[in-house]
Amino acid sequence: ALAEPLRVLANRGVNGIEGVVSTGLGVALASGPTVVLVGDLSFLHDLTAMVRPAGVDPPCTVVVADNGGGGIFSFLPQAGALPGERFERLFGTPQAVDVVDVARGMGVRVADVGDPAALRSAMDEAARSRGISVVRVRLPGRQVNAALHEELHRQMASAAYEALGLP
Repeated sequence: ALAEPLRVLANRGVNGIEGVVSTGLGVALASGPTVVLVGDLSFLHDLTAMVRPAGVDPPCTVVVADNGGGGIFSFLPQAGALPGERFERLFGTPQAVDVVDVARGMGVRVADVGDPAALRSAMDEAARSRGISVVRVRLPGRQVNAALHEELHRQMASAAYEALGLP
C-alpha cells in the first residue's frame, strides 16, 4: 500500500525518445524518490543524463524495458509495409551497446532482470538504496510484443461488442 497517491508525469507524450531520463532525474532532484519507465533505445539516447557532478546522486530508479530497439515502431503502419530487413535497419534500430554495461560505466547500480519476481526484488532493493539505479527488464522481441498487444486489443474489442450486444 502506498502512503500517498502516485504522481504520473510524461515527457513529450509517452513515446518521446530524448530527454526522458533527464526529466526523471530532474523530478527526483526536485521532488524525491522517482521511478522512470523508459525503453532501451530512449535510455541510450539520453544516457548522458547520468553524467553528474560528484556528490549529486538523485533518488531515481530508471527501469529500462529492453526489447532490442525501437519497439514503438512495430505498432505503426511501416512495420507491415516494409520488408523485414529494411524495417529493422530503419525503425527497429537494434543496438550493439549493452544497457547494463553502459549504466555500470556511468557509475550507477544496476540490476538485470527477466521475470516478475526478479523485477519486484530489484525494485525493492532500489527503493532501499539512495541515488540512481538502473533496472534492465529483458523482454521478448518487438514482434512478440506487437502480437501480444494485437491479441489484447482483439479480446477487448470482442468483450466490448459482446457487452453492447453487437455482432
